[in-house]
Amino acid sequence: GVRGAIAGGGAVRQGGPPSVLQLRRALAETLVRSRINVADRLVILTAFVHDFRWETGVRSGSIAELWEEFWARGAPAGHFLECYAHFPFCRSRCLFCYTDSRVPSRWDVVQSYQEEWVREMRDFAPLFSGRRFRMLNVGGGTPSLLSAEELEACLEPLFSEFLFENDGMRSIEFNPASTTPNKLSVIRRLGFNRVSFGVQSLDGAVLRSVRRERQDFEMGRSAVAAAKELDLETNVDLVFGFMNETTESFLRGFRRLTTLRPTSISVSTLSLTDAYMRAMKVDRGQYLRHYERKLPETVEHLERLILETVYKPALFNPESNGEWIFVAEEVSEKIIPTLRLDNPAGELPNSTLGLGRHSRSRVFGRGIYQRTAEAFSRGNECYRLALMTMKEEMALYIIAVLEDCSRVEFARFSRRFGVDAREKFSWELRALEVLCKIRMDEEGFSFLPVRLPERILYASFFLTDTLARSPHSRSLLNDSLIVRLRRELEPRWVAARG
Repeated sequence: GVRGAIAGGGAVRQGGPPSVLQLRRALAETLVRSRINVADRLVILTAFVHDFRWETGVRSGSIAELWEEFWARGAPAGHFLECYAHFPFCRSRCLFCYTDSRVPSRWDVVQSYQEEWVREMRDFAPLFSGRRFRMLNVGGGTPSLLSAEELEACLEPLFSEFLFENDGMRSIEFNPASTTPNKLSVIRRLGFNRVSFGVQSLDGAVLRSVRRERQDFEMGRSAVAAAKELDLETNVDLVFGFMNETTESFLRGFRRLTTLRPTSISVSTLSLTDAYMRAMKVDRGQYLRHYERKLPETVEHLERLILETVYKPALFNPESNGEWIFVAEEVSEKIIPTLRLDNPAGELPNSTLGLGRHSRSRVFGRGIYQRTAEAFSRGNECYRLALMTMKEEMALYIIAVLEDCSRVEFARFSRRFGVDAREKFSWELRALEVLCKIRMDEEGFSFLPVRLPERILYASFFLTDTLARSPHSRSLLNDSLIVRLRRELEPRWVAARG
């Protein structure tokens, strides 16, 4: 794991500067003390931007001021808005779920939440008067747990209070088991144009082992067919990496879903929760070894399977531990650009307004905040807030790109931020080159093949400034180390480019 990278860490060129080796050791020790999950996606590193410096007890008025200051300074070129509304209730809680969701003890708890949800929508709406959101996502939890009437009552204010671009994506998550034609008619009438069905697996034994409510292929078939009749774009979610699902079972499920002809099929890697590990009686190391054994064979067969279908990869990087998206060929030219926008690695700068308890909002280059209180009121201390620097925003973008495609293009970076990545991350890039962890050319740089724990470690180089302020660093990452890095790396950089 990361601890092993302290001692080894892969091939290093002969005579590598001692400051680079010290930096690698300091970062690794900081990650170990932070109990980083090395089997998770690279985006877990985004936690370090805020998790140790939340300001709690923040009122909605202070959040409003953050947005007002952002608009007053002027949004960067190409900037667009997203909205995410969170519904945190499910009929049963899956063991692998990492989102804020729970099984309600009484239905009046759900009804109370709906009222708070609407109150928060209407409170924030004036801040976005005249501004259009390019994307809307309503997730959970399981929004389709609500009746058709309840869906209309709590989601109609989204469309009456906020403006959305006509050609943008407006999506909601449904579970096939609780989908009805009437509920789909309601969301279509409100203004949604996409529904994402959480299938996760078509293996009944796998679903039972993670305590997911009963569902089967026929439920998925009926749900997708009903949505297509209403001209809704459809996505179907699968999870890869279940301990007790064979490669054959996963591929069989994928193939069956292609016969339904949804607009897209998304495959996410398993979120390794403590509850799941206890149920499977494994630790993180055991699971990681299982995953690394299973991945190459699955990818090989999946690549061959795709050639036999009408689907093509929109986002597919087998080296990453992230999400793969496959899109039907007949709609690919329309859908793929939108999917690439709805992604942390997108080319354009964006901000997100989160609505609902535990939803996270992001004001581009300024900060992240999250509603923590169950009830919403302008006068109550409902939020926690972490301010962010623009360099941290840039680092998160680099990490997201490395997760999705393992390569950062300098031109795309410049279009998003208006600066050259080689200037903002000059010594970080030099250090990674010295350690033989990236390959850089005139157009960009990419990760060389590294194991999952090493990906976490070397991606963290771009967050050195942030990690240095973490209590887990214990002053290992200090200014004197950075000064020595610059001094020792400069001659090598000049010579290599001379």
